Amino acid sequence: MTADLNNWELYLRHYDRDGNVKNGYIAPLMARYTNSLGGAEPLVFLLEQSTYAGYAPIAEYDIVEVLVRNKFLGVQNATGGFVRDFAGIVRGKPNLQIGGVGAVRGNQVGFANLLYLEWRVYESKHALDWRAVAWYSGVPNRSGFATIPAETVCKTLVRYNTTADASVANGRLRDGNLATAMSAPITIEADGAAGNTISLSFFGGRLLGSLANACEVGGDYYTFT
Repeated sequence: MTADLNNWELYLRHYDRDGNVKNGYIAPLMARYTNSLGGAEPLVFLLEQSTYAGYAPIAEYDIVEVLVRNKFLGVQNATGGFVRDFAGIVRGKPNLQIGGVGAVRGNQVGFANLLYLEWRVYESKHALDWRAVAWYSGVPNRSGFATIPAETVCKTLVRYNTTADASVANGRLRDGNLATAMSAPITIEADGAAGNTISLSFFGGRLLGSLANACEVGGDYYTFT
């Protein structure tokens, strides 16, 4: 395992953009992460440059998940195996660094004189922050909503700002389909019209923040997941 601190075990699994496994097991020199959606604290992991040559290449917009286990605390699946704690999207190219004093990210204990690559992987829902509510102000059920269930508002915002319906032909200011722009297709489940009815304008707002706002007003029992 790649980490065993206070009985914690961790490893990474790597998929292409379509969800096909490229590396079923990656053992990083170091990995740290949070499940923050805002992008300020992504998954950061390091691989020794010589070790990376043995893996299938990691490309931008690929998917990386973190699997963890702690038998002492009972963090494991029904058969005692690992559970997924994080899934995210690779952004940018890896940084090549040298361990030890003067490393760009500070001293990496035990990495002195090692050449290693650093990747940054953002929580999967952070992809929603790549889009804004790019509709003119006052467009009903696109930039503004009046007495509409919170779930319906959220799914409408996602549909008309990230999918094939996010098009200039439909009235959006710019085409915004994530599937064509970044190979990050969004699937929307059937609408159950859950949550409080809300009346809000989202004109010009970032999509992720708009969704969080809708969920907050929509009631504690309706959660953005």
